[in-house]
Amino acid sequence: MKKLFVLSLAILSLTACQMTEEITFKKDGSGIYNFKVDMSSMMKMGKEMEGSKDSLAVKKEPKVQDSVIQFGDLLAEMKDSLKDLSPEEQKAFKHLKKMSLHIQVDESKDKMLMAYVLPFKQVSELENIMNDIKTIESKRGGKSKETGSFDKLMPQSDVKYSFDKYSFSRTTIVKEKDKKQVQDTAKDNNGLDQMMQMFSYKIIYHFPKKIKSVSYKDALLSADGKTLHIDVPMDKISENPKFVDFEVIFE
Repeated sequence: MKKLFVLSLAILSLTACQMTEEITFKKDGSGIYNFKVDMSSMMKMGKEMEGSKDSLAVKKEPKVQDSVIQFGDLLAEMKDSLKDLSPEEQKAFKHLKKMSLHIQVDESKDKMLMAYVLPFKQVSELENIMNDIKTIESKRGGKSKETGSFDKLMPQSDVKYSFDKYSFSRTTIVKEKDKKQVQDTAKDNNGLDQMMQMFSYKIIYHFPKKIKSVSYKDALLSADGKTLHIDVPMDKISENPKFVDFEVIFE
């Protein structure tokens, strides 16, 4: 009964957890990539579960954090140990050396937000960015108990983007081993499959030109026709990584 209560609490508390992939493009093809993770509901769940274990526990001072991690600084700090990393791990650090991670935590307000921001000169620089973020997160250490498992819910496949004055496309490169990893993780991690159903994945792309058409049927456009919105349950992407592949044609 206790396990059922905990699982039910987890499901109810995660309804608002959200990952947002936001990209702003300029006319010259450069732009800003911003991957945001809102774990506020998971923080609330953790507090409620701790409270249910021991109502007489000594209350701690609520944690408050507002900090920015520059991956370039992290790379400099790790320069002596980089040689001990695999070629893939070294490549990830060098790829994202211009990225920053903004962490905002306020336990008194059940707030926990993370934003990975990367400026780019051309969209090809975003290839494999999600896997590289996960690689760095696994090596940088210092993750809290609240943030320690969110990377298991992140998309596992590589994504390629193309952008020119006529069109934009988002294409997922499916790797069977990665797809199997998501499915196995969901089955083996105490209700993680239910958690995935409660996470949503939002895509927001801002373009410098007006959109003529989008191949994704449920996409929404802003009033000026230059911003695209897509919102899907996370489990849809885990079941089919190509679920949010689409093409945009500009006017």
